[in-house]
Amino acid sequence: ASLARGALENFAAGYWVLGPVNRDTRVERALRWHATNVVDDMRFRAALGEDTADLKVRRIDRIRDVATARNLETGVTKGYRISEVVRFADEQLADLALGVYLPWQVCSGMAHGRPWAYLGSLNREESDSDEVGVANVRLTNDVGRALYPTLAAFQLMESLLRLMEQRLTRQTGG
Repeated sequence: ASLARGALENFAAGYWVLGPVNRDTRVERALRWHATNVVDDMRFRAALGEDTADLKVRRIDRIRDVATARNLETGVTKGYRISEVVRFADEQLADLALGVYLPWQVCSGMAHGRPWAYLGSLNREESDSDEVGVANVRLTNDVGRALYPTLAAFQLMESLLRLMEQRLTRQTGG
């Protein structure tokens, strides 16, 4: 589930950046992706004891410079939330048989140890208990359920590759 979640998030991010028809919107989203990367990198470096203040300012300023050169809004440094990205891919690719948001949500629930995720998505076998008020529950998985988020990520990857092909064809005039 964690690997499928990562694949869904990365392919959804690619689709979110490349999805809009408007090139400036794609550039803005790419800059927002980079801004999130800067913030995450600075948190990591700070945890290692590095002084990151000057580096963060320089990197964020570079993002602002690109935005300014393209007359884009100043919100490019706000970054993005992965749920926004996954929802965008899910809405844009509503025809995908396995969806994007639902498999991501289940994988996220599993990754965070949320009972709704494993109790709601795994096979549940109950048996009697000798103790009053206690149920013996066995949760198991099967190949179909295990492959569901992986196949959903594969479908999303195929859609992203088709979109990349479209964008490349338009740029090269082919």
